[in-house]
Amino acid sequence: MPAEFSEQEEEEEGATAQQQRQQQSLEDQQQQQLQQSSDDEDDLILEPQEARWSGMETEGMKDARCSLLLQEEVPYDARIKVLPKQRVLVCQDKGFSSINASASGDNSNNNNSMNNAASNQPRRSASSSGEDNFYVDFKGTTILQLEPGMVLGAAAAESNNNHTTGDANGTNGNNASNSSQHKTMPITLTVGGRCMFTAENYQDFRVMMRTKEQSQEMSMAPNGNFDWPDVSSLLLCPCCGRSAQIPAPGRRYEYWMVFYPLLQITLLKGSQMTLGTRTICRLTCLDCMDDLLEGLTLRIQPGGNSNMVNGTSNKRLAFTLPAADVLAEAGSASFLEDAPPRPESHPLVDDMLDAWTLYNLWEHTGAWEALQNDYRLVL
Repeated sequence: MPAEFSEQEEEEEGATAQQQRQQQSLEDQQQQQLQQSSDDEDDLILEPQEARWSGMETEGMKDARCSLLLQEEVPYDARIKVLPKQRVLVCQDKGFSSINASASGDNSNNNNSMNNAASNQPRRSASSSGEDNFYVDFKGTTILQLEPGMVLGAAAAESNNNHTTGDANGTNGNNASNSSQHKTMPITLTVGGRCMFTAENYQDFRVMMRTKEQSQEMSMAPNGNFDWPDVSSLLLCPCCGRSAQIPAPGRRYEYWMVFYPLLQITLLKGSQMTLGTRTICRLTCLDCMDDLLEGLTLRIQPGGNSNMVNGTSNKRLAFTLPAADVLAEAGSASFLEDAPPRPESHPLVDDMLDAWTLYNLWEHTGAWEALQNDYRLVL
């Protein structure tokens, strides 16, 4: 028995030693895998993130690196923008005007709001039809824009040391000199105001923002020479990328409306390269706008900012306010000074306009076209 017990003990000790070696080998493999995983994570951190795309961009927009989504790494600054007095041509969508003539009762009510918004503005000549373009003597106004800054990455920071920065508010010239640091075209946002989005608004914007294919389905002429993203881009928040809900009849939802410039490169007439530009309305989540405005300030000059250029002035008397407070003081339509007359149906500055009426307030007063002229100078 003792001899037999000793032999069994040796066999058990040998099996135990083999198990220990296998366990150690397994632990070594796990350690190597953990180390490899850690190295891979370090590589991912060092690699630059891909640009954000919505999937709605046209091929021409992709060629111009124009995305419908703001890039997360791009900081924004608030600045005061003065749109000067000028005579502007307000272009009308003839297809949209013709469909309005036979629209239903809900749409006709919306048109009344649109007409009220322009009731105190210079009227087109009596000989002009409702489908003609018309001139407006724009009185000038002051607005708020959110200007993209430099990308503060490692490579960008090194490159930034070799560049001379522009003014403190981040002008377009500064953006252009550092455009190589951006994954996509830098976007300057213009704050249009807070608004209520309705089912009727969706239908109006759907017609105005129709693509060429949709124009055929609607039996209407295309709205422009280029194809642009349709009404889905209106619903898409440029910050978080979530789409606004289409309201059911009788329902309404509150959003910020911002104006978003687009650019695309298209080949026309053989090999001729043509640039197309358009500014569109974008519904932006209230929380996303709060995040954009957080920590941003504006330099305000008592007695008016019309003499200020890009938010700066030679006068000493000026003070700084949070951008969110300045917008709140402006009211639902974000004209900071010299605001155009409001619709008769919503005379008070805090009266909330629906999205379509807010857009038409900008368009029929000439502010929209004055903004386009300013964007064209930059592009």
